[in-house]
Order: sequence, then C-alpha cells, then structure tokens
Amino acid sequence: MEYISFDIECCDGKHICEFGYVRVDEQFRVAEKECLLINPEHRITLSNRKSLGDMKLAFSDKEYYAAPTFARRYEHIRRLLTDPNVTILGFSLQNDVGFLKTACEEYGLPRILFKYVDFQKLYRAYTGAKQDCSVGAFSQELGIEDLCFHKSDDDAYAVVLGLKKIAEIEGLTLPQTLEELDRRKKEYARELAREKAQNRLKKILDGNKKTQNGFLKNYSQKLKRNKTSENEVFAGKWVCVGSSYQKERFASFVGLLEKLAENGAFYTPRTSGCQVFITFDLNDDARYNSAQICAKNGKKILFLTMEEALEKLGTTEEDLAATDLVALFYEEPTELKEYKSPEGGVTIGDVVSAQPKKRRKHRGGKKHKKPGAKPSDNK
Repeated sequence: MEYISFDIECCDGKHICEFGYVRVDEQFRVAEKECLLINPEHRITLSNRKSLGDMKLAFSDKEYYAAPTFARRYEHIRRLLTDPNVTILGFSLQNDVGFLKTACEEYGLPRILFKYVDFQKLYRAYTGAKQDCSVGAFSQELGIEDLCFHKSDDDAYAVVLGLKKIAEIEGLTLPQTLEELDRRKKEYARELAREKAQNRLKKILDGNKKTQNGFLKNYSQKLKRNKTSENEVFAGKWVCVGSSYQKERFASFVGLLEKLAENGAFYTPRTSGCQVFITFDLNDDARYNSAQICAKNGKKILFLTMEEALEKLGTTEEDLAATDLVALFYEEPTELKEYKSPEGGVTIGDVVSAQPKKRRKHRGGKKHKKPGAKPSDNK
C-alpha cells in the first residue's frame, strides 16, 4: 500500500494556485514529492484573509501566472486522488475538497470523488486538544523542522513527518499508526459527547428553561406512543403538565412523558391544545392559570392532581424520579463531526459527484493568456 499526502494553496482563499503532494510507502520512504503550480486566472491577493496575518505564497506572481491552468492539471490530480491502490492523507482536507469543487465548477469539469484521512482531526484526538491546530503548530510540537510552510508539497510532507513521529513514539508502522489514531479519534469523540451531555444536564438541573425546552421538544417527538393503549383517561389525548413540576422535578417530568406515551397520550406544553391537565403546585403555576382560563372560555379540559394522574398511569413518584437523565442526554457518536460523511467512517471525503457546470466569467483581476501545455504536462 502506498500513501499520498496532498495540500492546496490558493491565491485568494478560494482559487487554487498550488497542488503539492508526497507519495510514500508503509516505511515512510518518499517515492515522489512535487509541487504543481497552477495559474489561478484570478488576482493573487491574501489581503482579505486577516486570520493568516502576514502569510506569503512560496512563489512569485509571475511564476503562478506562467503555469498551466487547473483544467490542464485536472487529469493528473484526478489520477492521483482516485488511485484505488493509494490511501489519501492531508490536513484540514475539508477546505481542500472545497477548493477542488470550486475549481471543477469553474472549468466545467466533473468533481473528483475520493476518500481521505484527515490528520488534523486525528492529531487533535491524539493530543486531546479542545481546538484544531495548524500545520505549523503540530510541526513545532513534534519537532519537525526545515520545511517551508504554505508551500503545498512541504505542507503535505509535514503530515507524513507528523505521522512518522507518532509512529516512532508508539512503536508502530504507518498502517498501524493510522489504525491507532482512528481508534483514539472515536474514543475522543465519545469523551466530547459525554462532556457535552454533562454540560447540558447541568443546565437542565440548574433550571435553565431554554435548555430544558430544547431537550423536551426533541425528546417528546422521539417518544413512541402506544397506539393500542386502552387507558380510558389518556389514550389518544393531548396532555399538559404543570410548569412547576417541569422546573422543580425535571427527571420525574421526563419520566412522566414516557409514561404518558406508554399509555397512548400526546404531550403538549400548550394549554390551549390540551384535553387533560395534570396539576402540581397551584400557587406557582402559569400553565395551570392559563388552563383555567381556557376552561372558563368553554374548552373541555379534565383536571387531575399529580397523585390521581400517577395512579391512573400505574406508576409512582419514586419510579419517575429514578429516570436516568444521563443515559438520555448521552448519544454514542461514530466519529467527530468535522465533515459530512455520506458513506460513514473516518476516511470518507465530502465530495459528491455532480454534472459539470458552465464556466463562470471572471470578475476583476487581469486576465492572463492560457499556456499551451498539454493536460499531461506536470511542470
């Protein structure tokens, strides 16, 4: 198995001016390293990318404009990225996939469908960092030197060297390193999901009404209602519950929603749409007051105390209070959600085949004469 790490540089944050790549084997031996300059046919300016500070491209404007266009580099790039015997590597490749998509649309070419491994996400999981880092940052952390950052083939090579450093630390081969990093990435995703669930749960238990309502909206829709229930009081009825019960006993409230669904009822927070109202604290309940007004205006509503409702549902307050909120809030992830993955798994690039679009007219910038290089030219 061979591996190709690639990187793209743009002239303006959108249009490609470099495609660099490195081909290595399982022992990290470099078989090929090349930087393909591309005439972007757009004005070269980085002034609109404030986040990059004083970033400079590796070559002069003259060299870029003298290079073949993306249309002439397309077949070479397509062959590299779609080789079935090669694993594609890179760093923050969601961005590069977008650049390729833009270029293909610009020149009326079919999009390139390929799979890849994104080292940025693997490295984040490996270090346990809360945020993604840059090529320069991970290179510094791993002691990688003598590279020209923002030169596409060197940035691509940095990924290979980063994997090599980790392989040396862990005593693994390149394939084993990718497998181990993938395992850690999935575990890291689970840790993030648990942390997110705990944070949401804390807000819930602290009485954050917005977080409570957000959860309840999704949870009540997911509940499977027992359509065959023969409960005379609740089957097929819309039920509203006192707001003070939700606020003061949230775990019990969630358990109550589940019991209502088991007995064929629908839950609604709107008193105007309910047929049954379960009361809790009459002295401090805005929903109860609203339901009373609806009843006085002629709406037929059955009012039940909490004790009466629990008896008719065949449960107790103790059973409801035992509802495991942590289990409800924690969702087992399959991966970090760094990009849409139509086929699942960590190596699927978010690139969807599409019909070629007509090439758009360029706006602004000096139009440069297309070089006469053939599609197979690599220089």
